[in-house]
Amino acid sequence: MAIGFNILLIMIFLLFGSVFAATELALVSLRSSQIDRMELQDARGARVAKIARDPNTFLSALQIGVTLSGFLSASFGESALAPYVVPVVCSWGVSSHVAGPLTTIFLTLVISYCSIVISELVPKRIAMQRAEQIARSVVPAVDVFSKICKPLIWLIGKNTNGFVRILGFDPNEKESEVSDEE
Repeated sequence: MAIGFNILLIMIFLLFGSVFAATELALVSLRSSQIDRMELQDARGARVAKIARDPNTFLSALQIGVTLSGFLSASFGESALAPYVVPVVCSWGVSSHVAGPLTTIFLTLVISYCSIVISELVPKRIAMQRAEQIARSVVPAVDVFSKICKPLIWLIGKNTNGFVRILGFDPNEKESEVSDEE
């Protein structure tokens, strides 16, 4: 594949990650009054309200999306771009035994940096400013993605609860309320 096509695929993975990250923050940022108002406005608003009131499901689904997008961009990016970068590093007099691992580390760091900026920070900053619009625009896709991920979400929930129990905590306990003195 041509290097341009590989870079395009990496950018697509990063953009998918940005949609998941923006959606996550948008849904979490909605106030109860916004959710109530949206629910009464129209069918899409009601769908947003339904999803926003089930944070365990939507947060798990969105975390799966963010994580997969990040992994895919880094792993695909490194394997797709390394054949172009290793010869350049070798041309600087670096041994091929060193150039390969060095290129892997370098490309992973560069793609991870791009992922932090493009797939996390920028979309979250935008989501803080446009929570309702983002929630409304992506709710159908989030709903479908949550349904597709339902078996994996169930498994992750069971595993998470198991680890919480192993650590000596109750997975069903909520955080204690703040007292007047606090």
